[in-house]
Amino acid sequence: HRWDRVRGADHPVAYATGVVANMARARIRALTRERRRVHLLWTALPGRVHHPDVDAVMDVCRALAKLPFRKRACVVLHHALDLSEKDTALALGTSVGTVKSQTSK
Repeated sequence: HRWDRVRGADHPVAYATGVVANMARARIRALTRERRRVHLLWTALPGRVHHPDVDAVMDVCRALAKLPFRKRACVVLHHALDLSEKDTALALGTSVGTVKSQTSK
């Protein structure tokens, strides 16, 4: 139904260009917010380095986003938040064996 808007526009190329520009601006704003959140989270962590490598952190976030939910949850709770396998299993309502298998692959 959105193609009807483009076809009905007086200047469809200008309309499409505006849509693409808005999408690009939205993506840039989202990335800026994400970088800000990484920095805020990093500064709240005990034992952190003073100047995080934000690009490396963003790479890890992108890699984590590609994992299935259960695996991502296990990895973040166990490795990033330093929960034991038992506490990770308890937090996720699963077995210790599941946590072990999800974090070892």
